[in-house]
Amino acid sequence: MLEAAVKDYNWGYFDGWPDDINVRTFWLFMLWRIKQHGSENKLIEEFKIAFPDFVLEMQNKSDYLTPEEHLASIIASRFVRRFLEFWGFAVQASDRLFKSPGDIAQVNVLPLFDQVFQFNFDE
Repeated sequence: MLEAAVKDYNWGYFDGWPDDINVRTFWLFMLWRIKQHGSENKLIEEFKIAFPDFVLEMQNKSDYLTPEEHLASIIASRFVRRFLEFWGFAVQASDRLFKSPGDIAQVNVLPLFDQVFQFNFDE
């Protein structure tokens, strides 16, 4: 089921954003970062640093949002709600669908997350 969720499940189904914006490619990176700090805001900042070309590709994808705001909406919608929450790996601490830029978006990892995904770090 996990393979189908990552490879076949349409994270963008009926969300109104273009289908060519595919964050599924980065699912392991995003899982790792969410596990480390549980912050959607930090995840978005780290994503922009790790994958700057992806943000550049988002130019002109939205008439109303900057590429960074558009990326934040895509990650919140497709990764957090459509992947993590849908499959029971995490829940978003806030019940607000649309957030202001200054809002802190905390993602609470559920026990199933730790049962399925384990990251081992040698320090």
